[in-house]
Amino acid sequence: MAGAGSTTELVILSLGLAGLIGGSFLWFTFRDKKTNIVMRMNLLIMSLLFLINFTIFALYTFQELAFSEGTEEILDPLILYLNMATFMQFGLLFLLFPSPIFTERKPMLLAMCSLPTILISILFTSRLFFEHWEIVSFLMQQAIFSGLFSLIAIRWYILHRTSDSVVKRNHAIAAVLLMFGLVGSVLTRWPVLFSLGGGDLYSQGFDGFTFPAFSTSDFLFLFHHSLELIPILGMFVVLVTEIMVPREKRDTVVLLLSLFFFLFGLVNVMVVKFIDVNADFRILWHHFAAAGTFGLIRPVLFVYLAIKFNLVDLSKKSIRNKVRLIAVLLATVWASSLFEIIQAFLPVPQILSAAIIGVILSFGIGWEQKIFDGIATISEDDYLSSPKEIFEEPDLFRVAMATVVFTLLLAMYGLVK
Repeated sequence: MAGAGSTTELVILSLGLAGLIGGSFLWFTFRDKKTNIVMRMNLLIMSLLFLINFTIFALYTFQELAFSEGTEEILDPLILYLNMATFMQFGLLFLLFPSPIFTERKPMLLAMCSLPTILISILFTSRLFFEHWEIVSFLMQQAIFSGLFSLIAIRWYILHRTSDSVVKRNHAIAAVLLMFGLVGSVLTRWPVLFSLGGGDLYSQGFDGFTFPAFSTSDFLFLFHHSLELIPILGMFVVLVTEIMVPREKRDTVVLLLSLFFFLFGLVNVMVVKFIDVNADFRILWHHFAAAGTFGLIRPVLFVYLAIKFNLVDLSKKSIRNKVRLIAVLLATVWASSLFEIIQAFLPVPQILSAAIIGVILSFGIGWEQKIFDGIATISEDDYLSSPKEIFEEPDLFRVAMATVVFTLLLAMYGLVK
């Protein structure tokens, strides 16, 4: 089936992107010692998020290509628990970016340590009270770390978007870009706010889940849906604000992104309503709307954040060239992904699509330098303000190792179960 093949190819492309950006961000974190350590901590957490996503996409790929009948039963719980591990990275980024919510070391470290405690508490509390406790736990964690924690980014945006201070406006813009990158799959389902699309749209991305009994499902729906509405309402706040804000303060990227998610939601609900559930395009679209947002859209946004707000020291030529190379590879993978989606709708021979991608890239050589230089400015106007005394150099290694150990424990628990 063409749709299944295209889905696998999209997963492989996402796998490559996650590995490239995760490894690069990790290298920049420990190599670039001139950048503010809080910014390097943010870059580290982003890299760990991408590396966990890399593992998830690798398991998806193995699952698609494996011929053993018992593969899904083994890998599905493992993927579920690895997804839970990504929620902790969501929480850390919302707490730390664009600036830590606490200005002193001890409260900030306590807040960071509370995140795995919350995750484990939800997991074992669900086990005590619900039959399908793993699914209940996953959905509750997703609602809290994706929905409730979005309030932090929305607060940054509302407080500082119209400020006269360029640095404060940068914080507002960076916060909402982070929210778009982390919870993009939620924003693509915004029509559920108006009860459009029904259960097919609401459950997009939850394929293979065995939902609990009706009473539990009722509780899950109310809890999950109510917290998911937070970033959705935040998106509309951003869209209206960017339209109304004075021209000199308007950020074109934020405006275009909010319009993109708005239009994506409209197309999403039309696909769900009018295209047959077994059609190749519907299968591919369903994958792109759910997993594609964190496999393809998130890398673009996070690389943009790193370049625009100087999370890496772009004054060094060697680092600047490496970041530019990552941006070019990102554009190449995106072009390939776009043609995979087009091929599902209009059958285009592989050799023709490869030739078109080559032509686009050949004409793009030179322009990408101008675009990169336009984003990667070395100016204090594009910096983010963060207290330097919160973290020490050894904290980077400690956070990295704590994340690895916690993720492995979750993965082992899912695999052994």
